[in-house]
Amino acid sequence: MKNGGSRAGQFIVITAIIIGMVAMATAILIYETQVYEQHFRYQPYQDVTIDLENDVKRALACSLANATIWYNKTWAPLGALPNWNSAGFDKGERNARQYMQQWRLTAINAFAGLGANLVVSNISRNLVNMAWAKQDSMSSANATIMVNMTTIGMFSWQRNISVALRVTVNMSSITSSGSCTNLTFRALEENQQIVNDLPNTSIKVSFYDTVSGKWKNASVNFCYYYGNGVYSIEFNKTYTKGLQIVMWVQDRRGILVAAGFTLP
Repeated sequence: MKNGGSRAGQFIVITAIIIGMVAMATAILIYETQVYEQHFRYQPYQDVTIDLENDVKRALACSLANATIWYNKTWAPLGALPNWNSAGFDKGERNARQYMQQWRLTAINAFAGLGANLVVSNISRNLVNMAWAKQDSMSSANATIMVNMTTIGMFSWQRNISVALRVTVNMSSITSSGSCTNLTFRALEENQQIVNDLPNTSIKVSFYDTVSGKWKNASVNFCYYYGNGVYSIEFNKTYTKGLQIVMWVQDRRGILVAAGFTLP
């Protein structure tokens, strides 16, 4: 009788253990199912946001490139000081805004199946900015994008997007080389990313000739890349203390910067 009770007790314990193991396995299966479901839901959300960030950045870079080209068209090479007319900036700003509006409408149409609603707005007063004619000059564009996509449950997703080209002339590097002048400068994109692919054709140099009272072009003999965004150029003009220089640099995206400085 005692043996029968012992076996019955063992059976109850074993049954309880099996039920516990089954319950635990079921809980793990439910958890993993939820994790995988969340992963598959998250993946298209992630893909869409990455595509949007990259695309709006390309559109913003194109807008800035166009604006800098318009601004530079007003370059007036008369008088001793570099001069770009504000009308060129205003025209470039309007064009940039129109381009971003066209991009917005195209993006809404492309993501229409996801219930997309996109808003692009300026971070600052202007969409674009050109701070030129300095030793440290820059062209930049900044915008905020806010997106709702109801189909995939994406609401109020927002990013600040910036593009820029910054050119800084190393004044202590300026030296004379016979009938030529040498200098180094550093070129950076937004977020301090280095620019490592500037060809000779992307650099132009002009100087102010005090005799004729006009700005003249100086050919760039070579452009050498040292690394870390630092370039060395030689241009065909004898080093003269007090000579005023304007150097244009244009990156692969078409964004233009004009640095201005006086030879020390």
